[in-house]
This record gives sequence, C-alpha cells and structure tokens, in this order.
Amino acid sequence: MDIGHIDIEYIWFLKKATEKIAIEGRHVNEAEKQESFDIPEEFARSYQESIILEVKE
Repeated sequence: MDIGHIDIEYIWFLKKATEKIAIEGRHVNEAEKQESFDIPEEFARSYQESIILEVKE
C-alpha cells in the first residue's frame, strides 16, 4: 500500500475538493496547476535541520 500522498488526500478531503488541486506550502505533483513551492519561514529552519542525507549526482 502506497501511503506517500495520504496527507494531501486528507487535505483534499477536508477541503471537499472534487479534483486534485494545489495546496499552499506543499508540492502536489498530481495537481494540474502548480503553486510556487516555498517552505513557510516558520518551518524552514526545522525542515533544514531534519535533512539527514542529500543524494546528488
């Protein structure tokens, strides 16, 4: 079972979305129209500190 998008699915459920829409502050690759993807400032530091490994070419 793939639960990788369960958070987005739940947000769509709460918004009563009838199609896959962009969600502010999230990258939703399934949404037809993409919003810019910037991490809100209040979460940016915590997010950066949570990265334990970067895979690069």
